[in-house]
Amino acid sequence: MFFSEMPLMSMMVGKLSWLTERGEVLAENVANVNTPDYRAKDLAEISFRDQLAQETRRPAGASQPLRTNAMHMAGWTPVQSFAIEDRPDHTDPKLNGNTVGIEQQLISVGETQSAYQLTISLYRKHLDLLRTAIGRTG
Repeated sequence: MFFSEMPLMSMMVGKLSWLTERGEVLAENVANVNTPDYRAKDLAEISFRDQLAQETRRPAGASQPLRTNAMHMAGWTPVQSFAIEDRPDHTDPKLNGNTVGIEQQLISVGETQSAYQLTISLYRKHLDLLRTAIGRTG
């Protein structure tokens, strides 16, 4: 079993993907702060409980859906996609109809950056524990 197929590692990779995509959505919001009628967006939160349930339903060692026929999904590689929601930063839009509040966007960017750094640290620590368990250091 590759370490990337371990449920905990897979969930951390999923979280990193979510944080990366959220950063892109927040950057788009900031870029459109003065665009008339632009609606602020954010990604739907991912649930640790849902992610854990998904990982425990997957057969051991399966890194992608099982195929019942070799011709099904040939060449298909799974792509993580997350739901984007309208999420206005304030209840009253600006006069031009824009719902982006730059202060809230910068706070969200900071939260995303902190969560990304935390997840990377946990990922590295888990790799260090695995290296120690197999007798390799470094």
